Amino acid sequence: DTAKGKYSQSVNLYREKMLTEAETYAVSGDYANAIEILEIALETITDDSTLKQQISLYEKSGQDKLKADTLAKAKEYANQGEYSKAMKVLNDYIQDHGKDADVTVAYNEYTTKYIDTVLEKATALAKEEKYLDALNVIKEAMKSSDDSRLDPKKNEYEKAYETDVLSRVNGMLAEGKFDEAEVEHYRKVIACCKANGVEPVVTLHHFTSPVWLIQKGGWEAESDASRLLQGLGIGTELH
Repeated sequence: DTAKGKYSQSVNLYREKMLTEAETYAVSGDYANAIEILEIALETITDDSTLKQQISLYEKSGQDKLKADTLAKAKEYANQGEYSKAMKVLNDYIQDHGKDADVTVAYNEYTTKYIDTVLEKATALAKEEKYLDALNVIKEAMKSSDDSRLDPKKNEYEKAYETDVLSRVNGMLAEGKFDEAEVEHYRKVIACCKANGVEPVVTLHHFTSPVWLIQKGGWEAESDASRLLQGLGIGTELH
């Protein structure tokens, strides 16, 4: 009985020592180390209910702290207008720890604000007739969001860009005059395509005919053939 009493006393002293040491970490918010200390204690005092209960409490506190820190970090980014970064912080949390109501609410809120800013930026670029830049802004946003507002805008700017391209080309072909600034613009566009692994295809005739060509007598007019050959030369050089 005396031996059992001494053993029991030793166990209690060891438990209290480890609990106290773990609490010093927990107070500073370092729940990982607090849990590690108690798990070491469990290797000696197996199946100790007090230690197990305290570990569960620290695990819960650690999860709460991590969520609070995550939400705070996301809010910090959002306050700076960095909504995509806020979304990434929250999405990483969801991927690692599963869905959480508070995190999901924040993620949806910042996603909506992110898409709002994307659409504002794309609209501003489109007003300046920078349709390719507007399209790229939308496509970049689509990598991280499936917001239903993005796809219609993508289609809109693709069509506007195509129309703009045809307008520029028709302008170059008109009267056989070629704007070197426009030619340089398309050199850059094609270089960008190739740099991103896209093989460009230069369309010399898009089934519709330019207004200036029809006004000059259409394709049967002799002068149009020379202008078409000039355009072919430019198109070949660009590609």
